[in-house]
Amino acid sequence: MIGYASKHGSTAEIADFIGKELKSKKTTVDIQPVIQVESVENYDVVIIGSPIYYGKWLAEIPEFVEINLEKLINIPVACFITCMAAIKTDEDNIKEANGHLTKSLAQIPRIKPFKTGYFAGKLDYKKCTLIETILMKVIMMWKGAEAGDYRNWSIIKSWTSAVLNVVELPES
Repeated sequence: MIGYASKHGSTAEIADFIGKELKSKKTTVDIQPVIQVESVENYDVVIIGSPIYYGKWLAEIPEFVEINLEKLINIPVACFITCMAAIKTDEDNIKEANGHLTKSLAQIPRIKPFKTGYFAGKLDYKKCTLIETILMKVIMMWKGAEAGDYRNWSIIKSWTSAVLNVVELPES
């Protein structure tokens, strides 16, 4: 199961891409927002993904983990975040993205993911609130970047392949 939180759709599209990659390897995959997940009882592996806002997962992720904690601590879990820190691969941005990932995982301390990752996201000011737009314009100016789609599908595909290399997923 791939459970995700997504504010403006970018992370949902990444979760869908990961799901399609897994399905292409003949695995059964359910992809859904974590707020719609009733239970993880019947899943062998769970992948959790969320964008980072103000240095944290969206609130749905820690809530989802708390509700499903007893099952999640007994099955393989992988986690990914999307963040604009990952749009550049220089040392400072890599350090920042790793910091966001570390802070996110600290919000769900009893979960020990077998695989983690961070991916650049997509920034469309038309989908942002006024406050988000102002904040993101400042951040992007500081990073020397513009709004746009920074998702690197080949990196996401490689990460998904690495997930498959770590666990054996049941075939459809």
